[in-house]
Amino acid sequence: MEMLYNNRVTICTCASRSFIDKEKVVKVAAFLRQEGYDVVVEPDLCEKVRERTSDLPDVASSTIIACYPRAIRSLFASVGMETSRVLDIRNEGMEAILDSFGSVSYTHLTLPTNSRV
Repeated sequence: MEMLYNNRVTICTCASRSFIDKEKVVKVAAFLRQEGYDVVVEPDLCEKVRERTSDLPDVASSTIIACYPRAIRSLFASVGMETSRVLDIRNEGMEAILDSFGSVSYTHLTLPTNSRV
């Protein structure tokens, strides 16, 4: 499998809001981990940026999957960082998100249905 971006993926679960389908997060994370991606699930990426945690450069250079891509890009810009790639987990279907990772096949994968993040 050829990866177009670095191997890290950061998924925000928007813990302070109910924007994100948590089951979708679990399924996307499980699939990407199975495909060899380094997946980090963050409870609240907005808060992480506001706190300016030391790992923000790593997050910014990863593929970010979050609820509002434009807001995420703006938050990072407000602390002087540019994001690599931001995908919309709130409005995009799981297949569209997974398809954006290139030539990966998820037809063979049995995704979990009752897992928690």
